Amino acid sequence: MLFKVLDSEGRSMHGGDYKWPLPNGGPGDWTKPLTAPLVMCERGYHVLRDDAVLSWLGPRIFETEYTGESIEEWGKICAHSVRLLREFGNWNARTSRLFACDCAERALAQAGANDERSKIAIQVARRFAQRQATIEELCTARLVADEAASRAPTAVQGAMRAAAYVVCNSASGAAVNASVCARMSSPASDKERSWQFARLMQYLNGEAE
Repeated sequence: MLFKVLDSEGRSMHGGDYKWPLPNGGPGDWTKPLTAPLVMCERGYHVLRDDAVLSWLGPRIFETEYTGESIEEWGKICAHSVRLLREFGNWNARTSRLFACDCAERALAQAGANDERSKIAIQVARRFAQRQATIEELCTARLVADEAASRAPTAVQGAMRAAAYVVCNSASGAAVNASVCARMSSPASDKERSWQFARLMQYLNGEAE
């Protein structure tokens, strides 16, 4: 599956301020075809293949397709023209943060990090996602979890940093940073990436709450 991640206004999050033609009851319009040669990260319309999306999570995620010539590098595709097929409407601030919590909880368990401050941060993040905690509680938990992670032993520091990220103000920032830290702290990063992508798809398809 191919993905495109956009900001809350439907604009590119990296490399420009392009406003994408959004789906509206059907696929969006094709972007204006490019005639100049494609250059990865410089010239072309960029989409993400399968689990590459984990490193680029943002406020809005779309299924997409491309046409014409393309080049690819590490799951990132640069193409001459792209259209957005549909938006994953189940991806929002709540599910983004819950996904971050899932990743961090798993990282703590795998690292054997039995740190109460990290666990509390995840609990606060889950309650905040459900509108049961305040922004003040979220910020306080972030300060405590950050401090705990900064002083943690190297063996568990990555997992504790994942827990600290779940309480950052941005839900999509929590999702991408917690998942990245969790993968980096895992002794089997490829297996962790596969688990994260499967879990992400459950949220995108409305199969997880």
